[in-house]
Amino acid sequence: MKIIRYSVAAFEPQEQTHHAKHIQYHLSGEFNIEDYPEFMRWQIQRIHEQKAAFYKEHLEDFKRGIWCFVDGHKSNQSLNHLKKKVPCWEAEVPDDIECYDCNWEKLITISDPDVLWGGCYIPEREMWKIRNVRRRRKTA
Repeated sequence: MKIIRYSVAAFEPQEQTHHAKHIQYHLSGEFNIEDYPEFMRWQIQRIHEQKAAFYKEHLEDFKRGIWCFVDGHKSNQSLNHLKKKVPCWEAEVPDDIECYDCNWEKLITISDPDVLWGGCYIPEREMWKIRNVRRRRKTA
């Protein structure tokens, strides 16, 4: 399967400091159920517990990796954070490479349909499977 990535760092794994803040919210004790309306608390607490358990189990994976898209399924909304034009890179990966959906809620393979609408995050431990990296002429 062909993937694309918009980045000045090509397919080098990156520290996920921005996204780590969301994880820390659920793991560090910052989460406070009292911050939510009473009628929503039961459901929000359940979601929080599920996220915290998932994040604990996969915490190493969320430290370093890359964000990318299956070729032909780029989400312009996912690229809104880019402040300047960056190069587009392409590479090939096996259909069974493990990745996370764009919301960091599921560990899936890149062939899962959830990857098509929002891209995915490939953790550093899976990056050895990325092959045939080359730059495209497009920029974002």
